[in-house]
Amino acid sequence: MIKEAIKKAKIFYFEKAVIPFNRWESFIGFKIDNKIPRLIIHEKFKKQVKWFTRALTALGILSSLVYMSAWYLNLLLALLLFAFQWTLEKVIFRFTTIFITPLPDFKWDKKEWNAMGYMYTHDLNKPSFFGPAFLNKDFGCKVFELLSSWNYEQNADKEGNIVISFIEDRESYRVYFYPSENRKTLRDFEQRIKETDENKGKDHHQLIVQMILCQSFPLKQNSNYFIWKKLFLAGQPAGLGVFTYREANKLAEPIEDILPILVQKINFKKRDELSKKDIEFSHERYVIGT
Repeated sequence: MIKEAIKKAKIFYFEKAVIPFNRWESFIGFKIDNKIPRLIIHEKFKKQVKWFTRALTALGILSSLVYMSAWYLNLLLALLLFAFQWTLEKVIFRFTTIFITPLPDFKWDKKEWNAMGYMYTHDLNKPSFFGPAFLNKDFGCKVFELLSSWNYEQNADKEGNIVISFIEDRESYRVYFYPSENRKTLRDFEQRIKETDENKGKDHHQLIVQMILCQSFPLKQNSNYFIWKKLFLAGQPAGLGVFTYREANKLAEPIEDILPILVQKINFKKRDELSKKDIEFSHERYVIGT
């Protein structure tokens, strides 16, 4: 009961505090440019900045007509107005773009993902295989098509286009699949959008819409996961495929119609090793609520 209340509180905090703060943070910020602090304001407020700058100019003229008994008050007011006006004249405007990575063209059903499948040999020169195991074969094939689209339909993921993470806790582990933020199409899009005449000299705030696949499984001492993990860390190649899960015999069988994707990088971390920079950290804390 208490755990459920804490989980709901974390989700509420994420929805009502973290998301609104991030939204306002995208509108305004600061950066050091050539050792000079520069104010960053979203370009949607460009007109307001222009009129506020004019208002400061007018205020400076009017202030010269106001007599103050202490000369240093006049000087202080003049310096403050100058500082505000200079800051606004040197402002860097920010523009926002939204990049959408391939999303599923089918209805996602988390209940279909029932296990993880592992196939391995102790010969390090031969590849092992792993992947999510689904109750329905057709659903599994559609998920693999989604994963493959993140890797541009290639049979080997040399660039780390698919991020794969195994996050271990005391009694369970979570498996993550999601597209990398460093995929070539994303980098090319960012470079192309920055080079347009309209956006030169501006600050780019990029939003990425993507799917995160995550499922939790029991961490048993006799699990094939530990053997497969040890072999992969020892240098054995690994192929990412999909499996079907048979409820009757509790076994995961590979879908043979699919050619696995050879992956070179997989993240293995303890849950308490996650940092705020990790997507898994935010997902664990705010989406799952653990």
